[in-house]
Amino acid sequence: MAGFRFGRIVIVQSLGPEDHLKSGRELFDYLNPLIQDRGIPVDLEIQECESASQFRDIARELQNQVLAGGPVPVLHVETHGSDDQSGLVFSDSSQLNWDEFSNLTRSLNEATQFNLLVIVAACFGAHFLLSQFKLREPSPFWGFIAPSHLTNGAELLGSFRQFYRTLLASRDASGAFHSLRGVSTR
Repeated sequence: MAGFRFGRIVIVQSLGPEDHLKSGRELFDYLNPLIQDRGIPVDLEIQECESASQFRDIARELQNQVLAGGPVPVLHVETHGSDDQSGLVFSDSSQLNWDEFSNLTRSLNEATQFNLLVIVAACFGAHFLLSQFKLREPSPFWGFIAPSHLTNGAELLGSFRQFYRTLLASRDASGAFHSLRGVSTR
């Protein structure tokens, strides 16, 4: 996976008060000391997001920052997938369908010169792939990771810890993708 580069990991978390596991915060708290202790030159941030509207704003701001010369982000989204598998559900119950999500990530991917890794930690997140390949449009991502089924948040968190641990230690996206194969989320 030559050529993939990033300088920032942005975790966007939209989990409601009924969600006892704040997996985005847990992931941030796991990665932050790893990055700091090893002196890895990657910015890490978490953004709490209440609604689909706020997510739109976050995606557009990331695009503006990249266009202004900011580091290429890995976009990691921690939210719920809709039961009908048509998109994402935010903590205020607003929804973002896959078409709109694709348009937002496509614009961000173009800004990164087609170098955007998108991770969707949401049930049925991989259904984005099934609905968004349009041969006449630029890709909405360089790489994409998401579960295709109903998931358990704790198992998914463990998978992403392994993925990022490998990615940050080696800067090898291929090795990080392969590290996911050894972790079951079913």
